[in-house]
Amino acid sequence: MASAATRLWQHIWLWGPVAVIAGGIFMLSNMSGGADLPSFPHIDKLAHIIVFGLLGLTVVRAFSRLLSWRPMQVSLLSIVVVTAYGASDELHQHFIPQRTVELLDVGADAIGVTLACLVWFLMIQRSRGVE
Repeated sequence: MASAATRLWQHIWLWGPVAVIAGGIFMLSNMSGGADLPSFPHIDKLAHIIVFGLLGLTVVRAFSRLLSWRPMQVSLLSIVVVTAYGASDELHQHFIPQRTVELLDVGADAIGVTLACLVWFLMIQRSRGVE
């Protein structure tokens, strides 16, 4: 049986990346006027897809190691949790000067986490020999 210190480090190893990315998203959302991105059409949506995809990968990684669920269930839970975080992030922006709430951003967040979980799911299936 693992010691309490070992279990603590395992949780830090699993959830630390989630906390770093989620914290980074929160910090960027807290900036008045938003982050300065290069200007080309829909760059902000692409940024949401990439960042929430990375968050999704860290969340699905953590859940898959903690829960004895099937990969599809872990993927769906991760999609729901990360999309809910994206929605709460948009709500948070309502209270920040010069920030707006955009439902399309939540859609981009959902696309990012869904793509990330799909890649993870397919990698799991392939590693198990399921084609």
